[in-house]
Amino acid sequence: MATIKVDSDGIPYFDQYIDTHWDYAVNWSTTMESVSDTIASSVWSAMPTGLALSSATNAGNLRAIWVTPSAGNSGTSYVLVSKIFTIGGRVQRLPIRIKVKRIWA
Repeated sequence: MATIKVDSDGIPYFDQYIDTHWDYAVNWSTTMESVSDTIASSVWSAMPTGLALSSATNAGNLRAIWVTPSAGNSGTSYVLVSKIFTIGGRVQRLPIRIKVKRIWA
């Protein structure tokens, strides 16, 4: 399991090495229970662009995405955002930072 760290701006982050394929997930259960609402749809985005995102999955209140950084991404920090839209009209975002690193062999 990856270790969750928190940057000085309060955004949780993970270190990920180039040419790896890893999934990240957000569990929206507590948020949805606190407002008695249901997720209708969700999207993922990464800023800046250039990070490969694939195979988004949705299961109840869990939203997951697979991330695959390439060698060109080494040394770059990305903000990965899970954005949900609810049946009740709510929109919420949760950021996660991915810091791409190179493994020196």
